[in-house]
Amino acid sequence: MIGAHLDDEMRPDFERVRASIEGLTAWSGKQAVTMEWDTQDRRSTITTTMPADESVTIGDLTYTLTNTTFGPNHRIGLGPLEAHVRHLVELEVTSSRPVSFNDVREHVAIVAELVALARHRRSRLLTLRAQSVGESSRELHAQAWIDILYQQTTRDTPDSESPNRYLAFSASDTGFAQILTTWIAQRARLQNAINMLMASWTAGWYLEAKTLNLITSLEALDAGLGTVRRLPPAQFRKLRDGILTATPDEHRAWIRAVVQNNLSLQDRLKRLAGKLPAVASAKLLPSVEVWARAATRVRNDLSHSGATSIDFKDLAALGQITEAVAYVLLLGCIGVPDTRIEQLLLRDGELAYACQLAAEHFTGRNLPPDAP
Repeated sequence: MIGAHLDDEMRPDFERVRASIEGLTAWSGKQAVTMEWDTQDRRSTITTTMPADESVTIGDLTYTLTNTTFGPNHRIGLGPLEAHVRHLVELEVTSSRPVSFNDVREHVAIVAELVALARHRRSRLLTLRAQSVGESSRELHAQAWIDILYQQTTRDTPDSESPNRYLAFSASDTGFAQILTTWIAQRARLQNAINMLMASWTAGWYLEAKTLNLITSLEALDAGLGTVRRLPPAQFRKLRDGILTATPDEHRAWIRAVVQNNLSLQDRLKRLAGKLPAVASAKLLPSVEVWARAATRVRNDLSHSGATSIDFKDLAALGQITEAVAYVLLLGCIGVPDTRIEQLLLRDGELAYACQLAAEHFTGRNLPPDAP
């Protein structure tokens, strides 16, 4: 913090935060600057029209997309006079009660992750300011707004930003209020899967670790969506008690730990595949059986021995396809329509590449053996 001292990140000192998030302006769908070309005078006219701010109140918090324009910034060079105008959309979160600095970061992260999901890549926090409240305002800073400097936890390499990307959805599709309300509800139950998926978008992963992380993200996604049990609870207890009765005393603890009423990883992956839109399933998983067996084999191999017998190229393809499956499933959870997902499979470079790899590596022609 600039000019302020905060000795306790959990102390409720703030009532408002404003953040600039990478990609937020484009995701908001708001246009403030238009350009008109006069064919007779051969001149262009730049017009700025400030869009209305959008707000939604969820619990004690009000999330607002605020609009700002910068300019005109005149520059005279060898050619004619140039005027530059920039439009920026920022996020402002206001709380009806004081919140801590940790809460401030969490409120901003909610929207940053939503924008990242739409962009299919990380959205970094560019600037962050917080407004103190009451006595804290006088203790922390002479002014209400405090600029907060921080260090990014991860840095992308220059070539990690793929230009061939297409927004999966925007705030203007269904309205900022609806998409944010839906996202907050889904994020609460799918946070572990979201964390693992978005972590895979950072640079510096080894292939084996990244693939294992992505398979685990699908396990977390299935758990968040509500994993079904293999048997009804009463029937399972009766079956397990019968097994334990016939088991010697010295082996009962082991049998009790082994016999679980859970679906196998293969079955859980197949269940998730069944939740994909038909067009996505056909392109990403031409053979669900092949993909589920390969993913299970890799998870078991890497978890228990640290190495896998799956070919290196197949392993890379498996990671790409599994990431695409997890991503499309999350889009479906927040209501992105199937028609939009069908467009994404063609326009998003990563998804299109995953479809290509699926056709090359994971069809019925190369069915791997059952995982133990």
